[in-house]
Amino acid sequence: MALTQGTPTRLSLRARRAIVLCIAVSSLAACGSSASPAPAPAAPASVPPDPPAARLGEIRDVNIVQGVQEVPARVVVYSFRDHVAADPAIRPLAPKTHWSSADLQVCSARPVELAFFAWVVADDVGRSASAAQVSHRQFPRPAFPIAASVSGCRRGWVTFPNPDDLVATNIAFGQVKGPLVRWRVHG
Repeated sequence: MALTQGTPTRLSLRARRAIVLCIAVSSLAACGSSASPAPAPAAPASVPPDPPAARLGEIRDVNIVQGVQEVPARVVVYSFRDHVAADPAIRPLAPKTHWSSADLQVCSARPVELAFFAWVVADDVGRSASAAQVSHRQFPRPAFPIAASVSGCRRGWVTFPNPDDLVATNIAFGQVKGPLVRWRVHG
């Protein structure tokens, strides 16, 4: 008996029924089997906690991210001042903000350029403000040379436009590989 394409025969219908029946029976058998259940999905890998904040004046060894390279460095925040440059003529542009500043130092054996966003003032509930990209003669001096690509140690003040309702508790440095490096300023 010749088979033609597209024309079902008795044999092909029986074969189809048998395949469907086998699939149904094997599905039922798998559902009722006494084999151990499939293992539960693995728990996500735990994220290590951020290191505790350093005290003001405490040096932290870090690897500063510079493009695709990492530059070993030593970083320290010496002090923090809130409500600097109180002259209303130089208030930050955003309403209900004031200026605050941190005295810090970065030392590296190779030239490194730091970004303004690398420095952040933050509170304990997650609010923060990045360093300002402006300078004024009423800000604490000397200003930290953020955009300069130099090696060795450089020290100066970074100033932040701080929201009035943000009570600063930490200064963080984020241009590092790994978690932010933080210094506790209050509490």
